[in-house]
Amino acid sequence: MFEMLVKLGLSEKEAKVYLATLELGTDTAQNIALKADVNRATTYVTLEKLMNQGLVTTSEEGKKTVFTASDPHELTHYLEEQKREIESKKQYLDGAISQLMAVYNAKSGKPTVRFYQGGEGIAALNATSPEAGVFTDELLLIIPVNILELSRRPSVLSSLFSGTPSLRYLCSSPSGEVSEATRQLLPANGLIVSDDILSFEGLLVIYPGWGVKWYAFETHPYGMLLQSADFAQNMKSLFELAWAGSTAYSQQLMGSQT
Repeated sequence: MFEMLVKLGLSEKEAKVYLATLELGTDTAQNIALKADVNRATTYVTLEKLMNQGLVTTSEEGKKTVFTASDPHELTHYLEEQKREIESKKQYLDGAISQLMAVYNAKSGKPTVRFYQGGEGIAALNATSPEAGVFTDELLLIIPVNILELSRRPSVLSSLFSGTPSLRYLCSSPSGEVSEATRQLLPANGLIVSDDILSFEGLLVIYPGWGVKWYAFETHPYGMLLQSADFAQNMKSLFELAWAGSTAYSQQLMGSQT
């Protein structure tokens, strides 16, 4: 029985004290300590833990405090509580794992790819950012206009735009223009280009020297993080090429209109 209780999650001392209390029925901490072969001070502490777990109760008999083991069926409730605690810890870990991985990969230099699904996944992807001192360049974005015009996107964009010391964007639009309301969502430093020049699906976010995020907002939103300094640098080079081409095209277009 001792091994069984330990497998259920009780510590060795908790298993010994619980079995001793179960065998004695109702008794003092001193007698329980003798029966369990555990010192008296430790037995008091262990009995307190067992009471918190619902496995032992206490009462007064005259001037003595006595302890009684609960019905063994209470072990089922104990396991259910353990399960709830594990689920709670797992949810906490799920929320923290991306930040832990960011630190791990920053130190190890290993590239990593992570996939995120649904609203909670998008929120987790948003929360995953370079640690202080890793990302020092400007943030680079490629944004299709339809993402800006969807009412549920501003919260994602505001989290990207806020707190960034420097940012440039390329926004692709079928007409090469955006409405005033859409323009209000964008920071100042960027270019609006026609889909004929730059056709892009999803939101691309480049952190030079750290990694790249990609968001897709369809019926079921999802996203991806590719954390690699080399890959991010390559994507920055491609962005600069697109920026130079879009700038030249814009200047040519304005020249033809004058």
